Amino acid sequence: MEQNEKFQEYLRDVEKKPVPLTHNFYESYLRRNPTSDDTITNSSTSSGSTISGALHESTTAQIVKDLLTSNQQLIEEAAMRQAATAVNVNTQQYTNLIPLSFDQEEFIRQHEAQNRKK
Repeated sequence: MEQNEKFQEYLRDVEKKPVPLTHNFYESYLRRNPTSDDTITNSSTSSGSTISGALHESTTAQIVKDLLTSNQQLIEEAAMRQAATAVNVNTQQYTNLIPLSFDQEEFIRQHEAQNRKK
């Protein structure tokens, strides 16, 4: 298939081509960004470094805390959007209620006035 000149702009350069992650990509990340000195332990019996269970959990917890603090503004904005939606739904439910004791004539006048405005 020959390549058309107008589609060349949509093709990626070779250096921009995404590279799939390896099965142990997180280990190299943890080696580059340790949260404490004892996080990663080297074992002479295994081919690479291993992370103990308790230390791995504390590292994971620290990463989650870091992500939460760095994304706190986005989290708060999303929560406020959901809260505003919930308030609007509740407000609509209560504004459309008809009082149990009401003046029928007044209700009809208000309804006709609303219809005239539309």
